[in-house]
Amino acid sequence: MKTPKKKAVKPAKHPGGRPKGSRNKNTAALKDHVVKLMESGVEMPLDFLLRTMRAKEPIRGEGESTLVFVARYQAWDRRTLAAAQAAAPFCHSRLATVEHTGKDGGPINHHLTIEIVG
Repeated sequence: MKTPKKKAVKPAKHPGGRPKGSRNKNTAALKDHVVKLMESGVEMPLDFLLRTMRAKEPIRGEGESTLVFVARYQAWDRRTLAAAQAAAPFCHSRLATVEHTGKDGGPINHHLTIEIVG
C-alpha cells in the first residue's frame, strides 16, 4: 500500500511577527529610562566607572600602621584596575582584523632605500 505524498507548502507572502527594525516594549522602556536618568542628573554607570578609575592614590595617614596602609592601597589598586577594565570597551573600540597584502593580493614587497647626504 502506498502512502500519500504531502503537498509542498508555499511560503507565506506576509509572515507574521514584528516588522524588522521595530523596537519591542523592553527596548523602548529601557531607552526611556536611560533618557530620564540622564535628564535627572543621576550618575550613569560609565561615569561611575570613570570616577572610580580616577580615584586619588591613597596617602598613608599619620599614625597608620604600614600593614593597614598596604591593605588599603591594594584595595584601591584592585578597585581602580577593575573599573578601568570594565570601562575600556565603552571608551576604546577594538581594532578590526586587517589582512595586509601586496599588489593584486600577492605578498608585500619591502624596499629600503638609504641615501647619504653629505
